[in-house]
Amino acid sequence: MAYKYKAFISYRHLEPDMQAAEKLQKLLEAYRPPKNLGKTKENWRIFRDVSELQSSSDLSEDIVNAIENSEFLIVICSPEYNDSKWCMQELTRFRELHDNTNKNIITLLVSGEPHEAFPEELTYTEMTTTDDKGEEVKVKVEVEPLAANIKADSLKESMKKLDTEYLRIAAPLLECDFNDLYQRERRREAARRRRIFGVVSGVLSLITVISVASAVTINGKNVEINNQNTQIKEQNEQIEQKNKDLLVENAGHLASESENLFKENNLVKAVKKAVEALPSDGEDKPVIPEAE
Repeated sequence: MAYKYKAFISYRHLEPDMQAAEKLQKLLEAYRPPKNLGKTKENWRIFRDVSELQSSSDLSEDIVNAIENSEFLIVICSPEYNDSKWCMQELTRFRELHDNTNKNIITLLVSGEPHEAFPEELTYTEMTTTDDKGEEVKVKVEVEPLAANIKADSLKESMKKLDTEYLRIAAPLLECDFNDLYQRERRREAARRRRIFGVVSGVLSLITVISVASAVTINGKNVEINNQNTQIKEQNEQIEQKNKDLLVENAGHLASESENLFKENNLVKAVKKAVEALPSDGEDKPVIPEAE
C-alpha cells in the first residue's frame, strides 16, 4: 500500500508534548540517512495536527483520513496523553487498521513514568495460544513499547536530547537497527568535523602563507628603504664635503686677494679680506693658514 504520510504524530496540545511533536516533525522530514547505510529515503511527509478538537466528540474526517494514510503512528507519551479522548481515538483507530496490534507504533516518552505515560494498549499484545483443553485462546502478554526517551529537568534539556533520540524513531521508519544507524551517524558527524577542521586548517595555512609573504615583502621594502637612506646619507656627505671644499677654495681666494692688497700697501682692505677669509663666531667655515 502506498501511504501519503510516513507517520502520524499523536500528541496532547500541551507542553512539552507540543514542542516535542513540532521539533520531531522537522527533524524527521529533514533527515537524510548516511549513504553507506544502503537505505534510500524519499521525502517523508509527517502529519501533525495543529488544531485542538474541543467541541467535537469524534475525530474529524481529515484526522481519520490522515491516520488511515499513515504508515506509522508516533505517540508522544505523557501522563496527560491518556486523559485525551481524541488521542485515544487516534491510537485506537490506528490499531484497528493493524489487526488491533501495536505494529508500526513508536512512542516518545516526554514526561512522567512509563507506567503512567504509556497507554495501556501499548504495554501488552494479544497472542493466540492453546489451553489445557487444546482450544485456541487469546491471552494478553506484556510488552515493552518501542520508545525514545527525552525526559529531562527542563524543556530546553528535553529538546536537546531529542537531537539524538529522534534517531530511535527514524530507525524503524528506515527499517534498520538503531545502533547501526547511530554508529554510522556518529561516523558521519566525525567525518563532517574533519572536513570542517580541514577547511579551517586550510584557511589558517593560507593566512599563514599570506602573512609570511607579507612579512617577506615588508622586509624587502625595509631593506630597500634602508639602502635608499644609506644612499641619501652618502649623497649628503658628498654634498657637505663639496660645500667644505668650496668654502676652503673661497677662503683661499680671499686670502690671496688680501695678500695682493697688502703688497700694494692697501692695508685696510687687506685686513678686511683676511677677516672675510676667517670664520666668524658660530660660522662653519674652515680656517686656512693663508688667511691667518
